[in-house]
Amino acid sequence: MSKLASSSNDGKPKNIQWETLMERSIDLHEVLWLDRSSTWMEPIRMNLTDGTLLVDAKESEKVKKRSNWFILYEGILYKRSFARPLLRCVTSAEGKRMLEELHKGICSSHAGGHALAVMAIRTGYYWPSLWEDTMILVRTCDKCQKFVPIQRAPSPAMTPIVSPLPFAM
Repeated sequence: MSKLASSSNDGKPKNIQWETLMERSIDLHEVLWLDRSSTWMEPIRMNLTDGTLLVDAKESEKVKKRSNWFILYEGILYKRSFARPLLRCVTSAEGKRMLEELHKGICSSHAGGHALAVMAIRTGYYWPSLWEDTMILVRTCDKCQKFVPIQRAPSPAMTPIVSPLPFAM
């Protein structure tokens, strides 16, 4: 709308037509709602926002210790680290999709397990089962299993150890 006045050739303003809708254009039942089921982040998020903990004493102590490594910034949970910037916390399902994109997607590097986990961390994401998920993904990748380099170095010759006396060292 701001560019309509400057886009006229003769200096006269163009006519603008608009329509006011009196009712909703979509039905409320058609709207997809977000899944807000409990994730691994919920206890930490609750502890950071208002200090509420779980009923179980051991679990609440674990959550209290773990929440020291996390920060809540503009409603998004981030994990602190020593030498890296803040890592955005995601669910395991989102993390697995991201790993597949890094491993088989547009880059398709087919990196190994450790390298893929480091790549995900450098991208700026975190979830607790990151390392296990990368190892499982690499083990189940068909191309990685077909084209893995096989070690073909010959075994070294065996050399017998001769002692001059029995029980000598």
